[in-house]
Amino acid sequence: MVDALVAAAPPVPTPGPAFAGALGESQARYGWPFVGEHWIPHFTVASVPAERSDPLVGACLALPLDFRFAADSAALCGIRGDAHVVVARVALGSG
Repeated sequence: MVDALVAAAPPVPTPGPAFAGALGESQARYGWPFVGEHWIPHFTVASVPAERSDPLVGACLALPLDFRFAADSAALCGIRGDAHVVVARVALGSG
């Protein structure tokens, strides 16, 4: 499907740093590294060392959030460089 879409899309400038391996192949082929069989859709929860009064925090808190998604599990990963190791995984119910 991605090949069909990329054939119809205008060229996309390659963002950010160069990647190696599967990420690099996707970056060269599609203009974005996070596409293909190797990519697992996910969302990331993070914390940043910033005070609540920081303008960036205020800008983020002001963003409208209106999205829904289904997830069957949650995982906690340890990350060092490009290596992601699943530390724990929790199955989620169909609440």
